[in-house]
Amino acid sequence: MEKMADALLFGNFGMQNITAAIQLYELLAKEGSYKAQNMYLEGNDAAPQNNATAFKYFSMAANKSGQPLAIYYLAEMYATGAGVLRSCRTAVEIHNMSANHLAEEEELMDRKRCKKNATGGGTKKFKMVWDKKAGELELDLENA
Repeated sequence: MEKMADALLFGNFGMQNITAAIQLYELLAKEGSYKAQNMYLEGNDAAPQNNATAFKYFSMAANKSGQPLAIYYLAEMYATGAGVLRSCRTAVEIHNMSANHLAEEEELMDRKRCKKNATGGGTKKFKMVWDKKAGELELDLENA
């Protein structure tokens, strides 16, 4: 359904219908996808920026699917007060939750990476590190 929404939004295959695209993105958001949230967070020709709507949809995605990016953006919205009353405490709590989800994903990716490397495939290795002083996640990249 995301590909259809993208096609309608951007007019791929000559069938641009922005209203229908927005409706599909909103349905996707209710199912836990975070594309509609990004549309409202950033604003574009299809939909003006609306932080309150973006916050609502990021909350849905974080609660329904646990998507790390949705959780991260939700924390950032609390940190900056975009669409919600600013709360640094809540932002840090949500960032910690995001870090935990990313750590779980990293563990699964490590298993896949080990299997791929054992068969001769190359890959890039990364890890997410919580910087307590800065109060943010850092991405540490290195070649495997």
